[in-house]
Amino acid sequence: FGPHTPHLSWSVGKSVTAALAGVLAGRGLLAVDRPVPLREWQQPGDPRARITAGDLLRMSGGLDMTQAQPGDAVYYTSRHHHEWVYAGAVDVFAYALARQAAFAPNTVWRYRN
Repeated sequence: FGPHTPHLSWSVGKSVTAALAGVLAGRGLLAVDRPVPLREWQQPGDPRARITAGDLLRMSGGLDMTQAQPGDAVYYTSRHHHEWVYAGAVDVFAYALARQAAFAPNTVWRYRN
């Protein structure tokens, strides 16, 4: 096991990401209260352009991330976004960038992967 060994961290990744974001913010390298500078979200009229790093860290970015329950028709499909990032063999960063807005930023909290 070394620095280049992939590791399934599951939800630990959320805590590590939050801690690293806090270090960056403390050093003045990340402004959590400013919109994230993602080119894909900067098109005119795109509501995602208002999402801040803080919104994402608090799981209140408003992105459409469906969470199905066992037995739901979409549970074993790509429309079950919450689990798809774990088991769908997808580029998780690209997948998240492609999510559309479902709510205005910082208006709805939803635990999502």
